[in-house]
This record gives sequence, structure tokens and C-alpha cells, in this order.
Amino acid sequence: MYMSEFFGSYFMPVYLARDKVRTRDLYQQVVDLFIAEVDDLEISKISPLHCEQFVTAALNLVNPRSKTKALIAPATVAKYCRHINTVFLKMAKPGYRNRDAFGIIDSPPFCKPPKLATRLRVALLPSGPEASAFAAELEV
Repeated sequence: MYMSEFFGSYFMPVYLARDKVRTRDLYQQVVDLFIAEVDDLEISKISPLHCEQFVTAALNLVNPRSKTKALIAPATVAKYCRHINTVFLKMAKPGYRNRDAFGIIDSPPFCKPPKLATRLRVALLPSGPEASAFAAELEV
């Protein structure tokens, strides 16, 4: 069974039937992107290498809403990874937290999301008379 076949025949009618149109469209967009960048593979042949190829391609996409042709943010690519991983999990065997899976494959692939930029916490530097003592400590 191919990725497009699983998504259209199993995942979409069962898991997205009651969701909003925007949610269905987003899942469709992510699966279409996966198929465009990796290929419409048999689901048993999808490997971590294919997932890495998908993440790399997604990170190099230009944001269609950007006037400066900026790339899609890593947070958006992480969202795409969550969605494609949800599709992959429903291919796997049912389990404790995945009771309604189809059991088509034994072990689902995993698309590792990119690392997101974190804000650095900057310590406040001392001011006034404490600043000279602080500077003297640094020169040691």
C-alpha cells in the first residue's frame, strides 16, 4: 500500500471525517509535500532517511505569504513533522496510546522535527560601583 492510498482510503475518512476543513487541508498539504519531496512510496519502505529528506526540503521552502521570500520557520516545519508522524502512527499496530491504529506496519517511521531557536537568558550586569568590582574580577 502506498502513502497516498493509505491517506486517502484510511486516514482521511476515519480520522479527519469530523475535523474542520482547515485541519483536513493542512494534513493533505503535509502529505502532498511528503509525496512531492520523497515520492509516493510503499509505506513499509519509508525509512528515517526519507523523513530527513522531507524535513530538509520543508526547511528550504519559501513562505508563500512572505514578501521578502523568507523561508518557512522551523516551528512550522516542526508542526508538519507532528502531522506526518500522526499519519505514520496510524499505520502501525494498535497500542496503549494508539488504540485505533490500522496495524499495517510493525514499526512506523519517525520524522524528527528541527531544533527550534530558544531565547537566551541574559544575566543582568551590575551597574554603578558594583560594575568596577565586576570588571576587575573579569580581568583576573
